Order: sequence, then C-alpha cells, then structure tokens
Amino acid sequence: IYYLNRSQPPLLCAMVTAVERALDEAASKEWLPKAVATLKKEYAYWMGDEHGHAVRVGGFTLNRYNANWDAPRPESYWQDFDTAAGDAKVYRELASVAESGW
Repeated sequence: IYYLNRSQPPLLCAMVTAVERALDEAASKEWLPKAVATLKKEYAYWMGDEHGHAVRVGGFTLNRYNANWDAPRPESYWQDFDTAAGDAKVYRELASVAESGW
C-alpha cells in the first residue's frame, strides 16, 4: 500500500522522446498518438490537486514531490523513527524526499 502513494521522478517525457527517435517514420506516426495520450495522463497527475503535487506560489504553479504518508517508511523505519520523533509532518517530508531520489 505504501508504495502506491509515491510518485517517481517525471521521466516519462524523456522516455517517450528516446523511443520516438529510435522508431522509423511510419512506426513513429502510429505509436506517437498513443504515447501523447499517456503523457497527458502524466501531466494531469502532476498538475491536479488530488495528490498535492501542484502548488501555487506567487501566481505560478509549481510541482513538488508530496508523499501522502505520516509514518516511518518501511525501508527506513528506525532511521525515520529516530529522525521524526513521532512528527507526522517530518515523516511526510522524509517520504517526499525519498521520491525524488535525493
């Protein structure tokens, strides 16, 4: 359940670009519309309010990693437990940072 609420770095666009470049023109014309539909879903995920990834700052919309999690992460339970000392906000921030890969 835990991993279902974590996003991953937005690499889909780069992957679509790499595949499209590897295809010949005919295959690209057939494949690309399907890929664009998937890219639109990815964009909606990052820009929607449902997951808390889009925030308004000074009139601009920015994206962020935002894990909806308020407990120690299973893969780092004791480290998170010691760091957060029961603070749900810190648990959420630790999980969000883990999403980014940093």
